[in-house]
Order: sequence, then C-alpha cells, then structure tokens
Amino acid sequence: MKEYTLSPIDKSIIPSIIQVARNAFGAGVELFIPKKKIWGFYAHHGDEIGGAVFIKKTSINEGFVDWIFVDPSAQGHRLGARLMDLSTQTLQDEGCAVQFALVNDFNTASWNMFAKRGFKELSVMKSIFGYKLGSLPTRLMYSLITGYSLWVKDDTQSNKPIHPNRFPLLKTLLYSLFVGMALSLFSLRGMEYFYVATSMVVIATFLRIIVSYPIARSYGKVRFDAAQGGTVLATLIAFLGTWWPTFGSFMPAEDLWIEKDFRKVNAWAKVASLLSLVGLYIASALLLPELFDAALQFYLGFVIAVQLLPVFPLDGMDGASIYKYNKLLYLATLTVSALALIVFI
Repeated sequence: MKEYTLSPIDKSIIPSIIQVARNAFGAGVELFIPKKKIWGFYAHHGDEIGGAVFIKKTSINEGFVDWIFVDPSAQGHRLGARLMDLSTQTLQDEGCAVQFALVNDFNTASWNMFAKRGFKELSVMKSIFGYKLGSLPTRLMYSLITGYSLWVKDDTQSNKPIHPNRFPLLKTLLYSLFVGMALSLFSLRGMEYFYVATSMVVIATFLRIIVSYPIARSYGKVRFDAAQGGTVLATLIAFLGTWWPTFGSFMPAEDLWIEKDFRKVNAWAKVASLLSLVGLYIASALLLPELFDAALQFYLGFVIAVQLLPVFPLDGMDGASIYKYNKLLYLATLTVSALALIVFI
C-alpha cells in the first residue's frame, strides 16, 4: 500500500492540486476553487498527489474547512480522514473554536466523516444569522450552493443533535408554497396562472416526497431532511419570477451509516423523484395546454434539465447521485427525460 505524506501547500503545487480537484468533483470546479493565497495541506506519494484540504480563518475564533477532496485513484487510504484531522487541529491551534464546513447532502462518506468529528448540520437561519459578521460572506456564499449544507463544530456551545431541523416535511411544503406564490406574483400573468403555478410547485414537491419514501424506506428507518443549501438562491430567483429547484430528501435515521448500502437506495429514490417531475411535465402539457405553453413548460423543463446535470456545482442534484451509482441507469433516466422534453416542445 502506498504511503502518503501530508505537507503544507505552496504555490508551485497549486496547478497539480486543481487537477486533482477536477478528478474528484468533475469539470468546472476550477472556476470556483481558489487559486491564490491558499492555506492548507496536500497528501502526496512522491510527486503523485492524492488529495488536499484548504482552510481559512475568518475571525478571531471562526474558521472554515473550505475544500477537502481526494483523487478517486487514491481512495481507500483514509486520506480524507487524515486531511480532515490535520485541518481541524490546525484551525484549533489558531484559536478557531468554531469551525464550518460545506457537506454534500448525498455524499454519505462526507456525512460520516464530519459527524464522527463532532460537526453538526445547521438550519438555514442559523447558518446565516447565527455567527459572526466576519464569516458571513463565506456563509452566504455557501448558502447558495444547492444540494449542500453548512455544518459546524462549535466548541463554545453544548452538545446538540447532529440534525436540528424540526418539522422538515412541513417546512419543505410551506417553502414550496412560498416559492410558487412568489414566482406567480412576480411573473404577472394573472390570477389563473397564480393558482396553477403555485399548486404546481407544491404538487411537484409533494410528488417527490411520496414516490421516493417507499424506496428510501427499503434501506431501513429514514428521516426527511429539508433542503438548506440553495434556499437563499431559490428565494432570490423566485422574486424574479423563476423557479430554482431546492428539494429535501430522505436520509438514514442514524447519524452514521454504511455508504455502499444507502448509495443504491438513494440513487433509485432520485430516479423516482426525477421521473415524477417528468410525469408532471407531461400531464401539464396534456391537461393545461395554454398555461403550459405560457410558462409551465419553461419552469418544469428548466427544473428537470438542472436536475439532470451531474456536474459541479450541480453535483447535489438528482442526476449526480444517479450518475455516480450507475452510468447506464443515468443514461436511461436522461433518455426518458429528454424524450419527454423534446416531444412537448
């Protein structure tokens, strides 16, 4: 087995680290990843880089595990855990009793790694307004990323549940009602459209919950997690009269779980969720042709298209979960969805 060494990042190694990030996240990540003034560590076996972590301090006692990634070819060496432990210890040595991290909602390995180290998922309001102004710009930026959630390790507070959201199903449906009303009102298409568009967003959200639950439940006990990342973005876009998809999803009820077991269940639940939107798209075209041509086609078609893209920063959408589990299953889902979109253009 290869022996990887952890070393501080210097300027000369940054281009190679960005390539590793591309291998881990996919094409497009280089547009978002920092390229200057990087503070962090990388794992290497000679000249071969296996992974890296970027960290930053934003105030006297607050810091971020800003990026952490491992090349797929280097998985199985516990590099993520080693990089994570070194980064959190470094931040602690710098006086950061509060440490934030952005976690993919569907990456079970990340959930387990952060939960084991005392990180806890924040609510939307807490993630934005619960901490110091110095870290607010970064927290706001994180809140825009759909399919991710901000987690915190806060040594200044007593222990709380890892998953703090109360009434997540109710919150999700009420938020979908708000989004439907906002995009209806600000698109200025009349009261008939207001009622239909508002109902459409709620129905789409409810359908996803209904069709995915029995599949998720086949894993065992599950809980519903309301979306955190992307809700700020969806709210802003709704006031512009457009629908940005932010849906919650079912997760294992336990804090830690076996990744390979839930990956299959999660992928099939995403297939069912995505195809429920395709079904709603077809039903709208057949039953409400005038409203469909006026706007519903664009809204539903846009949401389906965004959900299908398995690329960063959309790797928190349905398509990425399906693609990572089975590329043939993703191709089949993509084909069915694309045919529906093309037929009803």
